[in-house]
Amino acid sequence: MNASGTFDVTLTPQPLAGESAMGSLALDKTFHGDLEATS
Repeated sequence: MNASGTFDVTLTPQPLAGESAMGSLALDKTFHGDLEATS
């Protein structure tokens, strides 16, 4: 089985944890087309 379509990606900066200089991003994907879903 194959499904085709597009997806949107939203990156959201996350607060720094403690004194770490490294940041992180939350990654949300929304699929459109043959498959409608959020990941």
